Amino acid sequence: MSPEPWTTYVTALERVGAATTASTDRAGARSRLRREHLTALEGRGRALAAQKEALDALAERLRAAPTALPPTAPAVPTLSWADGLADLDRHLTAADRAAEQARNAGHLPQLLPQWSGARARNAVIYAALCIPNAAFSAIVSLVGAEPSSRRFLWFLIVFPVLVAVTGVILIGRIAAPRIVDPAPGPAPITATERRRRSVLVGLLIAWASWIVPGQVFELLRQLIGG
Repeated sequence: MSPEPWTTYVTALERVGAATTASTDRAGARSRLRREHLTALEGRGRALAAQKEALDALAERLRAAPTALPPTAPAVPTLSWADGLADLDRHLTAADRAAEQARNAGHLPQLLPQWSGARARNAVIYAALCIPNAAFSAIVSLVGAEPSSRRFLWFLIVFPVLVAVTGVILIGRIAAPRIVDPAPGPAPITATERRRRSVLVGLLIAWASWIVPGQVFELLRQLIGG
């Protein structure tokens, strides 16, 4: 019996075995690739879900409604798998950076954020509220109106109380930061103590808006009249 047929058979069998092994390896590689893609997608999905929760919590602390997303996503060019993951990571990083900027801005006072002192900021609010009273006091002095118990009660009690109450409300809404975190170190001043000091500042400015313009314009009227 000639050995050639047997050799041909063995060679063909080896080729079939090699082809089968290569096909199995390719299937295994594809299976590993699918698992890697699935793992990457699950990781990005968890990151997106965590980011959404963090942004919702930040929007609540900032007292701002999140921007509604369009019903349909804008068309984007088709990317390869690696480029698509890199693009998604860039968007995740950009969103985290924007959230951090919004969080930092939320710790700043809403009114005059470049000012470091709260007392000066509060004084500006009270001074703005007292402008009409100062103008009224100046007009009364200019026209030389006779003293009145009602006017005295208005300047001494009614208007200062209105200024103090209105100022506390405005300071709590437009001057205070949207986000207030507990300060490290010693216990900070309580909110009640801050309001008490703020009310005292408001009363002093309200009384000054009555006395100072009135006295100044009374003096001017006497000088001009004399």
